[in-house]
Amino acid sequence: MSRLAIVHGLTYTDIAQVRRRWLIPSYAISYRWTGNRADAEDLTAWIFHNLGGGFSGPEPLHVVEAQLGQLTSEAIHRHWSDRYGIAGVSHTGTALADPRPTLEDLTAGLTAEMHLMLVRRFVRRQPVATIANRFGVSVPEADRRIFDALARVAERIVLPRLSTIAPELGQVSAFVNDLVAASRPVRFEARTGVWPMMVAACHVQAAIAGNDLPTQRFVQSLETSPRRFVTALRISSA
Repeated sequence: MSRLAIVHGLTYTDIAQVRRRWLIPSYAISYRWTGNRADAEDLTAWIFHNLGGGFSGPEPLHVVEAQLGQLTSEAIHRHWSDRYGIAGVSHTGTALADPRPTLEDLTAGLTAEMHLMLVRRFVRRQPVATIANRFGVSVPEADRRIFDALARVAERIVLPRLSTIAPELGQVSAFVNDLVAASRPVRFEARTGVWPMMVAACHVQAAIAGNDLPTQRFVQSLETSPRRFVTALRISSA
């Protein structure tokens, strides 16, 4: 291999090359931190719109990928700040080389009951009332046990341990309902203490096979006409 070929292989010469390499991984990361298709598309579109605006090419791989990492972190921060009022979001796992955790990765170490409850809630998409009946408990108790399981998942993805969640249990339950229904969750002002559990729910939803893959329609729309990040606009009219 010639020296020129080696040098050329360490650069991106145009934004199309970057999209081909990083669109699907960036979408997967965005879905993992939002839990639904609409928000993941918005974050991914914002990331590539802002990257493309400053791309002159050719650029070294490490420079472009560092910019992608910074934009991904900013997009995640904006999502949780603008939609749920959670400031100072800190997180791990947004590095572009970070592996996509499987459901087995996320639930490793959980009790058999916790694992089964999460499978019934997210994979089988069973209502909480159905799960409560299956385990012979009240609906609020079933919700509490599901949230305890999500708290354990949050610990596995290096998020802080939750304190009390009772004041917002209904809102967070509705948030999970929307994720399970593959809908954009309704915004609400959340306390920082429940954020890890919400992120854990997003991660579990993303770990279900096929959920964190972009549609062909979105990929084509981003290649032909990159969209602006529109979540803030939707929030103002929510």
